[in-house]
Amino acid sequence: MKSKGANPNKTPVHVPTYESIIKWSEYLVARNYSTNTIYNYVCQLRHAIKIGGIEDPVEFTQRLRNSGANPNSIRTYIHALKNYYIWATNKGLATTNIYKDYKIIGQKPKLFHKTLTINEFNEILEKISNENLKIAMITMYHTGVRASELCRLKYIDMDFTNNKIRVHKGKGGKDRVVYISDNTSQILYNLFKNKKPYDNVITGRYNLPIKRTTLEKWFSDARRAGELPGDITPHTLRHSYASRLFEQCKNIAIVRDQLGHSSLNTTSIYLHTTDEQRSKEIRDLNI
Repeated sequence: MKSKGANPNKTPVHVPTYESIIKWSEYLVARNYSTNTIYNYVCQLRHAIKIGGIEDPVEFTQRLRNSGANPNSIRTYIHALKNYYIWATNKGLATTNIYKDYKIIGQKPKLFHKTLTINEFNEILEKISNENLKIAMITMYHTGVRASELCRLKYIDMDFTNNKIRVHKGKGGKDRVVYISDNTSQILYNLFKNKKPYDNVITGRYNLPIKRTTLEKWFSDARRAGELPGDITPHTLRHSYASRLFEQCKNIAIVRDQLGHSSLNTTSIYLHTTDEQRSKEIRDLNI
């Protein structure tokens, strides 16, 4: 993986400060970036400053490589820095955006996401001791909502009469409707029927709403306790939902809209076929 576009003349570069990062994050909020995106951008920028070398993109990239960062991780850092310096240049804090034309050259590795069949999911679920985590996992597996969306979901957003869930401020700040099957509707109703309209469906200690970081900690704690395989994350459940949905409806546009994607290209990385399904389909072909 080679890098293109650097700062060979060592032009003096504005280094982000605590105050400028706060103002940048406020700008992202005003531009309707999702809470999750803003959180990741700010964390990446702060970590980039800690690593050092951001005044030279090539040097910074090499430091990331030396720390063991993979190509996809490096790209996320560069993307955050590029976004910040666009803002900083417009505000007059930076005289130049040296990350503007900087690119990491090399093909992105194709991602193969782990998916869980319903039997595999139920076997894992039996081992989970945290009841709140168990409820969260069931909801994500059967609806495909993102972890951040789940944490904001309230009982009033669930319409069991019309089999749909209203998701507010998903990725990109977009609202959408997720339709659910009769089976999923019954499962979720049984889980949340004692909730009040404006109660969050996933809560923690003292029945208080949780943040995404709390949900991720639940997953981490379950992995340390040996209750959850190391490669199972909230996103695994979303991948699994997408794969199961596509296997049954065969309509990628439906999967896209259910997941809240703006592009079919994004949706395609979630789609897989099982060996059994692939074998069955090919067996009947005249080739």
